[in-house]
Amino acid sequence: MINISDVERRVLINQARILAALYPLEASKFERSIEILSEGYHEAWAEVIMSGLKRPFLKEDMNFIYQTLEMFDWYHLTLWGFVVL
Repeated sequence: MINISDVERRVLINQARILAALYPLEASKFERSIEILSEGYHEAWAEVIMSGLKRPFLKEDMNFIYQTLEMFDWYHLTLWGFVVL
């Protein structure tokens, strides 16, 4: 179970209201978040707070990504003679 303060709940509720207004096609999802937070359904807070978060990369995966990006930078440098930022 995740514990959040009343102030954090208020911020998340207001954020969900803004997002519901900005994205009407997803408004039902944000309205559910508003209900969960405002009614104090603390068992479901993790569902609201953690939604959309992906699993963090492992260190090995990040090293592979960095090596791939460095290889691309090196290729671009040798191909064009400079790196475009």
